[in-house]
Amino acid sequence: MNQEIYDLIILGAGSAGLSAGIYAGRAKLKTLIIDKNAPGGQILNTNEVVNYPGIISTNGPDLIASMKQQAINFNCEIIHEEIIDVVLNSQIKEIKTTDKTYQALSLIIATGAMPRKLNFPGEEEFTGRGIAYCATCDGQFFTDLDIFVVGGGFAACEEAMYLTRFGKSVTMIVREEDFTCAKTIGDKVRAHPKITVHFNSEVVSVEGDDFVHTLTYVDNQTKEKTVYTPKNNDAFGLFIFAGYLPATTLFTGKIELDAHGYVKTNEQLETNVEGVYAAGDLRIKELRQIVTAVSDGAIAATNCEHYLAKLKEEYPQYNVIEPKTQKKKESKNQSDLINQDLAKQLQAVFTKFKDAVTLELYLDDSDKSKELEDYMDNIADLSNKVMIEKRYESRSEMPVVKFKDHPISWHGIPAGHEFNPFILTMYYISTHQVPLEEAQKENIMKINHDVHIKVGVTLACHFCPDIVGNIEKMALVNPKIKVDVYDISLFSEFKKKYRLMSVPAVIFNDQDILFGSQSLDTLIEKTKEA
Repeated sequence: MNQEIYDLIILGAGSAGLSAGIYAGRAKLKTLIIDKNAPGGQILNTNEVVNYPGIISTNGPDLIASMKQQAINFNCEIIHEEIIDVVLNSQIKEIKTTDKTYQALSLIIATGAMPRKLNFPGEEEFTGRGIAYCATCDGQFFTDLDIFVVGGGFAACEEAMYLTRFGKSVTMIVREEDFTCAKTIGDKVRAHPKITVHFNSEVVSVEGDDFVHTLTYVDNQTKEKTVYTPKNNDAFGLFIFAGYLPATTLFTGKIELDAHGYVKTNEQLETNVEGVYAAGDLRIKELRQIVTAVSDGAIAATNCEHYLAKLKEEYPQYNVIEPKTQKKKESKNQSDLINQDLAKQLQAVFTKFKDAVTLELYLDDSDKSKELEDYMDNIADLSNKVMIEKRYESRSEMPVVKFKDHPISWHGIPAGHEFNPFILTMYYISTHQVPLEEAQKENIMKINHDVHIKVGVTLACHFCPDIVGNIEKMALVNPKIKVDVYDISLFSEFKKKYRLMSVPAVIFNDQDILFGSQSLDTLIEKTKEA
């Protein structure tokens, strides 16, 4: 029996996917969880969690970190790759990523949902110039400015309260006559001294130049319009939390979806395809909350376990070897950023390296330089295929880590969500394999002029790693493309120079700027035009 066939593959490492992994791993199923980003999904944007049973108060990142660790403790394998296709019309399911094809006897789809756009005039134009969709990613940009929040559900209310940390005022624009979340949350918002709420209201348009400077919204009952323009022509923030779109495009025509793209399941969370289950926000259901997502994951994994037991009775050849529990290996001089579990995962990646990768560190006497130095030293301690060269000097934009002999530099410390694309770039350099379609490689190689791409990110942004990873792939394929990634929370001058109010921000030759999540094909075309 081919040991590369898993009992279960879970697509998505949000709360539903990790919950499914915990239950599957505990049932001794050989389980693989795939997500192109770091685990978490929408929960990473949740600053305060107070309605999860048994936990008085926590935050999204901490809760998801605990879930991830539980899944790892039950021997789930978690990888970060982009899924490009699925084959579900046979007993053995195939999941194709940009790196390879994985096989499994069953599948749980937990890919979640993405923020919905409202498509009012100016929304697209001023995304990243005042309009944002992630308070955790972009809230800091609006410190001491007026902030507007569009939406009246749980996410909008929770984010409005979070944004009061930054804005001098927060105004909510709610289409309905009342909040659509739990009354306790709505009451908390009403009582907040920095929040004003306008019910029965909708955004008409936004206008501006470099940033939004005018917001027009209307009372949908009286039709009275309100035009807001800040004093002294200042900027302001407009955060949109108007629901989500299910991330199910990949499954169109392969499983049954409703007219809005949500997955249809029965009470056992089975789809219309045998051996394929769905869990979380992409499913048709009444309530989309963390507690219902983890419930979905548990139900899907338990019923999947029953399905596999019957399948293996009928086809004994499908009995795979149970995953072995790996002993933790200590890493010497580990920093706080490289814990034992992360060290174990890195060592597994480094065993696949072919050639050594050299990282050049440009350091000064700052605390951040010392932190970067310790961080990179700890990574190098895990493998003789990772080499470090250090240069101590005094210049702007320090500290920097550069991939030697490649036009890619990282300004700051590539931790948080940026850790995965950083390690993957090392892997691509070492193996001389960049996972791109042939047509994409050919298109990138057609760029015959020098292009300098700068990318502004924050470590809390879960949209940024995808952008950084794709642009670094482009630079590895075509040396005419130079890439500098900046953690703008450390480099305020960079943020001021390009007048950034959102991440990810991609700057081409110091001229054109592209904000937000973008496909690789879009990035290639923009680079060709630069």
